[in-house]
Amino acid sequence: MVDRTRNRILIVDDDPTIVDIIRTVLLGKGYHCDSAPDGIEALRLCEENVYDAVISDVVMPGMNGLQLTRELTKRNIDAPIMVMTGYGGENAAAEAIEAGASEFIEKPFSLAAFDLRFQKMVQQHEILRMNREKQSEFQKISSSMIAGIEKDAYENLARLQKELDALRTKKG
Repeated sequence: MVDRTRNRILIVDDDPTIVDIIRTVLLGKGYHCDSAPDGIEALRLCEENVYDAVISDVVMPGMNGLQLTRELTKRNIDAPIMVMTGYGGENAAAEAIEAGASEFIEKPFSLAAFDLRFQKMVQQHEILRMNREKQSEFQKISSSMIAGIEKDAYENLARLQKELDALRTKKG
């Protein structure tokens, strides 16, 4: 059974201090937080729970954060992913985004910067989710309207065919 608790965040980092800092910030914002020390445990938790966001370090034992991001993206996990690392380099952000991350932040970061990026990421994801729902509703309404138009057209054609047949019978 999959737990669908709302406002649930998965924090993936092998450094308990970072996990505690992020958990403290997010708990103060009303989020429920789970944590995993590596990507393998994070994948297991994602099979058991629905998360509103995933925050993952890059450098971890087993499966690193970029591999985790790729795997979550491949599995169509509908949660934005923030990747963080202390080993930035000039390509780190591009690699994270290419892997499927929605946001990237370098360690050490200020709590204000983290909160701002996290909130922006969650809000953007919510807007995208709402747009997908509206698009789905629009497609359903459009399909229903088209079906109704087709039905009316067939009924009109059948009525016209009967009238034509009646006219032919009168003349013939």
